[in-house]
Amino acid sequence: MKESLKEIQSILRRKRGDLSAEVKKYLATRKFLKKSFQKVVKNLKVSQNKESTDKSLIVFGEAEAVTVGVFERMFCFMSGSKACGKWSLVTELMSQTKSTCEDEANEFTRLDFVFESGKLLNMEDVQLLESCIQDLEDGTESLSKSMIKYRVSLLNIL
Repeated sequence: MKESLKEIQSILRRKRGDLSAEVKKYLATRKFLKKSFQKVVKNLKVSQNKESTDKSLIVFGEAEAVTVGVFERMFCFMSGSKACGKWSLVTELMSQTKSTCEDEANEFTRLDFVFESGKLLNMEDVQLLESCIQDLEDGTESLSKSMIKYRVSLLNIL
């Protein structure tokens, strides 16, 4: 997706090239990723329902539940699922209830709509989505590093 967005930005900046072919490539990638994200979310929900009975693993189970929740919301957000809308992960984790769908579409679904409808494409929309993807990448990297630190700490405690 990120590669396709960079190509689209390049075509928009230069004002030459085959924009429609690049848009079709982007939409095909999005369609494939949507299906993949939905499968991952489904598998996360199935694996989250399994509980351990060992008392020493309860802490790991709670950490796993938070981690699964984070990834589930991220994949829903990226797939543009109606169940997610704009996500408020902290609110959901604190209240342990499902958030409701908001009327406002996220960056992914908004740009998909622009591409599919053939409306005039703005460079700002593409840059906004690219920055959103970069933020997700940075957040995921940070989360991964934190999870490794916490896992090491928990293992040292046990």
